[in-house]
Amino acid sequence: MPSTLLRSAALIEGLHLDDALPIGALVVVPVPHEGGFAGRELRQTFNDLLAEHGFVSAFDRPSWAVQLATRRRLAFVATPPLEVDQVIPASIQATLRLGRLVDALALTHGGAPRLFAAANEASSDNGKSWSPLALMAGSGPYPGNVLERLLPDGDQLAAIDPRAIWARAESTPLIALWLSLFRGVSAESRWDTRVLRACSLLEAIGRERLNRETSVVDESGNALLDHAGKPATTASLRGLMYTLVRGAVDAVLSSPRVLMTHDATSLWDEIGVWTDIRNMVGHEGQWLPPALPSTLGAPQRRSAAALELAGRGDGYDAGARRYADAVTAGTETVLRAVVLEKSP
Repeated sequence: MPSTLLRSAALIEGLHLDDALPIGALVVVPVPHEGGFAGRELRQTFNDLLAEHGFVSAFDRPSWAVQLATRRRLAFVATPPLEVDQVIPASIQATLRLGRLVDALALTHGGAPRLFAAANEASSDNGKSWSPLALMAGSGPYPGNVLERLLPDGDQLAAIDPRAIWARAESTPLIALWLSLFRGVSAESRWDTRVLRACSLLEAIGRERLNRETSVVDESGNALLDHAGKPATTASLRGLMYTLVRGAVDAVLSSPRVLMTHDATSLWDEIGVWTDIRNMVGHEGQWLPPALPSTLGAPQRRSAAALELAGRGDGYDAGARRYADAVTAGTETVLRAVVLEKSP
């Protein structure tokens, strides 16, 4: 039976290369200016909008290209065909690997390069013919409010005037920083890195707003226990995040249920999973399923069981998406409370 081959290619935006760059079996090649740059076609769109709103300014082609092309230069990279057992998981991993390549190039070449488009193809006849497998363009989350999307039918968030948030950011640099960091959390494409970044932001907010030696209790005043069976305090990351989120929930939401991935869990359980995932990513570089060895065995087992439960029969990937959404929504809840000065 012929083996299945997989090949991938990607267009990278924002990478300045003068010459082809060999990296192992890959070669990253610059796209010449005459071949185009990201955003070239938006010049006329902007000019039309300027005119529509009564502005007399307009970009000509040279001034648009001089200012934009240098920042949004393009490069192309393609992988050699690889023999794979399962095409779909291998295709996902291939795109992730190209993303890691771009991360490495950000360090060596500066700027903020990103994957702009990618194509994966498969062949079942040893490369004689190829079939499109996946075509992807753009990156980042779809526009929309995660917290609002997770609310039960009929529930609504209290309206916040963007002018009020802007005013708080203008007058309080720390809040401006937190809002900027949250934008980075929302834009993160990797689910496990999004959990890490959200937990880091919650920790930063908690360190500013909470006493680090406070006992952690549930809504009935009962002491909550850590994984070792000892009473938790805000000195631990889990206790700090729980106290911060719990107080914000009381100010912003009718119930913490919106932040939970399954009806069988509590907010304390869920934030324990956030912490386990955060610790794994911080120590291993990514969340690792139990099939792969990890130096953090207990967090790996706990988080894997939680992801499987949250997946509701659809596997780790579905559970991972739910957890990434939950921690993003929890962070937004805290920021909403902070901006409106309703947090504890």
